[in-house]
Amino acid sequence: MTGYIAGKQYHELFVKCKNILYKIRNIEELNYSKIEYLRRIVNNLILSNDKRVNKYTLREEKERYVYEGDNKSDSYSYERKAYGLWGIQPGIEENNLYCGIDIREYSDNLRRYQQNNSDKIYELADEMPQYPGGINKFNEFVKTNRNESLLFNDSKPHRVILEIVIEKDGRISNAKVVNSIDHAHDHDALNIIRKSPKWIPAEINGNTVRCKMLIPISYK
Repeated sequence: MTGYIAGKQYHELFVKCKNILYKIRNIEELNYSKIEYLRRIVNNLILSNDKRVNKYTLREEKERYVYEGDNKSDSYSYERKAYGLWGIQPGIEENNLYCGIDIREYSDNLRRYQQNNSDKIYELADEMPQYPGGINKFNEFVKTNRNESLLFNDSKPHRVILEIVIEKDGRISNAKVVNSIDHAHDHDALNIIRKSPKWIPAEINGNTVRCKMLIPISYK
């Protein structure tokens, strides 16, 4: 599990889906307050084949459950009678338990953690930052402010990718290039994002938080 629960920090999350087990590693940045937010975040990681996700297939033996990794070199097993550290067993209802941990206690501890770390920059949140009006409005904003002389005429994708932080008041800060085309395009992309109006900030547990994002600026 992620974050701080009863003073203990967790680094892995195991999710059961039919006869498949997903292990999500190094997930300290996953922060959420409701189980539906956790499901949404984990689903996105699985669908995108995120490098933090390992997939295991369930094999039921007489006395044990065995989860075998795709590469056949990694596996987990536990007794059938145990609740298990490795995810929800077949036939067990979830209710408020997730991976053996009470989500309600997690939410309380997350709230205290947020109070003590008010300047933390998150990468995932219950509600991610949004450009006012949505993605289509953002694309319109980019086209309006983009230097048209820098556009490419071929069919290849040409994008500058920026890393930015959306502050609690919606301002953009800490903008930097993480995927470059060249100096002219990089400079133009940074100029565009600096002209941006304030965004709707991220929220975790009902609290506004700072959030890091990757923003592509297309030149085609």
